[in-house]
Amino acid sequence: QKLSLQQIQDLAKVDPKYQEMTLDEKDELLHALTEYWALKNMSIHVTNSAAACGTQSTLEHIFKILDGLALHTGIYVCLFASCSHIYDLSQPFWYGTGNIMDFWEDVMNLEPDEIICKMEQWACMHGKSK
Repeated sequence: QKLSLQQIQDLAKVDPKYQEMTLDEKDELLHALTEYWALKNMSIHVTNSAAACGTQSTLEHIFKILDGLALHTGIYVCLFASCSHIYDLSQPFWYGTGNIMDFWEDVMNLEPDEIICKMEQWACMHGKSK
């Protein structure tokens, strides 16, 4: 069962072992968490479909963050993403906040689909499969 951040914080508030931690204990806990996330970020997926699901999930989270930034700050963001191996199941795609993708068409005379297709070809030719 996945817990929300608020639920985890509430559990930590009532757990006596987290109430009076020394600075060394806090540093050790922070180091363990940092190490866990570093390993998780570099881990290899068992299957290509698991990698594709992980990619999609992470990117959906990034889209929400970018949309929030655009809404609150007025920035324009465009994102092109492609995998670097021919057997990856993730589809190449592009994403933009506001009407930024019109920039590519109006100013650069390039369609976003054309850009991502070329990027995918380049990534497969120059990328390294891990």
